[in-house]
Amino acid sequence: MRTIKILLVAIFGLMLSTSTIAQETEVQTQTQNQARNQQQLMQNLTEEQQAMLQEQRELIKQNRELFKASLSEDQLAILADTEMTKQEKQAALMLTLTETQQIMLEEHRESARESRQGFRETLSKEQRQNIRTRMRTNTDMQDKKEMRDNVRDRRNTRNTSGGN
Repeated sequence: MRTIKILLVAIFGLMLSTSTIAQETEVQTQTQNQARNQQQLMQNLTEEQQAMLQEQRELIKQNRELFKASLSEDQLAILADTEMTKQEKQAALMLTLTETQQIMLEEHRESARESRQGFRETLSKEQRQNIRTRMRTNTDMQDKKEMRDNVRDRRNTRNTSGGN
């Protein structure tokens, strides 16, 4: 009896570690695919457009740092709370923002919006088509993965509930 328990624990541990390794591999693959897509996208842009994207990234980083610097200790505690989900943290934080912080956030959003619009205006029809095609391909891949996961979950649920 004791041997069976040890064997079951070992099998369970092996299954758990295998699924963890598979998830890590999947995340690495997704990250590599995103990096490859980003690189291919950048190759299709002019140097001026690449510079615009880099400026946008820098602006977003600066705005994020400015906003974080404006947060109080209580607001930072909300962000550091590990028991809340990302959405709960965001909702709680938004309720605590001062008027100045709200204005700052809106200004940051507006500047990012204007920057994106300026970039879009520099794209040729061919570049837009390439971006749309890539986005569709990525979305299709994510949708297929999601469908596989849903089927896998349903099978597991069915198998654990006795086939009902």
